[in-house]
Amino acid sequence: MARGNFKVKTKNAFAFIELLVDLAFVAIILGLIIPYYKHMEKNISMRISRREIRMLKLAVTSYYENQNPKTYPAATENLCADYLLQAKPQIIKTILDDPFSRIKQEYRYTLSPNTKFYCIWSISANRRSDIQGVDDEGSVIKDKKCDDIYATLTIDPSLE
Repeated sequence: MARGNFKVKTKNAFAFIELLVDLAFVAIILGLIIPYYKHMEKNISMRISRREIRMLKLAVTSYYENQNPKTYPAATENLCADYLLQAKPQIIKTILDDPFSRIKQEYRYTLSPNTKFYCIWSISANRRSDIQGVDDEGSVIKDKKCDDIYATLTIDPSLE
């Protein structure tokens, strides 16, 4: 009996079943990671929004203090561009955009009818404004399920 050189063929590639199992595993991992990432992204945007609203609150107060007579900026959709960037002395250096806005849009700002109260707010994660304004008593007019991030300030009339 002669012995010959026989070559055994080995597979170096994945079998179709192995490939499907690997794809299912990757899909499960992505299914767990993506919601966590979305939640993390929302939390980061909320922190940015809170920080920038505090900065805008200080900027509006500074604007008020540097006006003669003391007045708040008029209600506008572009608080930074229309007032704070152009103020003397300069109050802020860049326009602060709402991180929850789908298009580049500044934070919302409104002034009460008696011009003693204001409100600055972000539309928050639901991407719609739940705040309609601020009244003459300084109360924020908002929906019952409001999740907007906002800041208000009142000036004590005795200080004027």
